[in-house]
Amino acid sequence: MFEIGKNYRFKMWEDSDDGGTITEYAPCLVIEVEAPLIKVSDFMGGGDVIVNTASLAFVSATEVED
Repeated sequence: MFEIGKNYRFKMWEDSDDGGTITEYAPCLVIEVEAPLIKVSDFMGGGDVIVNTASLAFVSATEVED
């Protein structure tokens, strides 16, 4: 599903006082794939982050064309 070198826009569920919300993040570059873990670069400007696509918090990811 994920390809190294491609940009994806992630949607994640986040807990909140009103039961939770789905947040859509700015596109980020996939730099490593070892399913179900995806390592992305510059996630929210905070450097490299690992996203667990098997987590209940993961909602979806959409490829973004350059």
